[in-house]
Amino acid sequence: MKCSKCNINDANVYIEQQIGSQMKKMHLCNECAFASDMNFGLSFMGVPVDTHKLDQAFKHAHNFWFAPDNANYGRPKPALTCTACRYSFERFKKSSLLGCAVCYDEFKSELAPVLTKLQPASRHIGKVPKSLEETLQKDHELTELKAALKTAIDKEEYEEAAKIRDTIRTLEGGQVNA
Repeated sequence: MKCSKCNINDANVYIEQQIGSQMKKMHLCNECAFASDMNFGLSFMGVPVDTHKLDQAFKHAHNFWFAPDNANYGRPKPALTCTACRYSFERFKKSSLLGCAVCYDEFKSELAPVLTKLQPASRHIGKVPKSLEETLQKDHELTELKAALKTAIDKEEYEEAAKIRDTIRTLEGGQVNA
């Protein structure tokens, strides 16, 4: 698909903006996405957003994803490819989509810094459906107790380990032997 602004280069940046009931969609090339005259007309609570700061933030994000390969301090950048689906990390950088679940493991070191910028934690800490809340809380507690059990055994604190083991059995619905 060609850039909707210059109609010359291939578009690899997709911008979708909704203002009121009107949806505006743009497919842009890298050059047009960086154009200084790009003004999205953003406002928050009726106050215009500082577009200079927005432009800077957009440029930093864009530079992260679309930095040229020679920006790797003179070292050639290895071509990362998922062993399961053959999806390349370069393709991910252009589309922001991964090919399969294995890609998360294959690109873990490259994805970790990006994900920590996007969200505060590596596990879900937000709202959950009421029907799953108790189950998830129990699973989380069991995970923490199993880690504490391993630590107690490693430290040879067997009385503490026995208490933790009994708590785990109770949570799992098993019988505690006295």
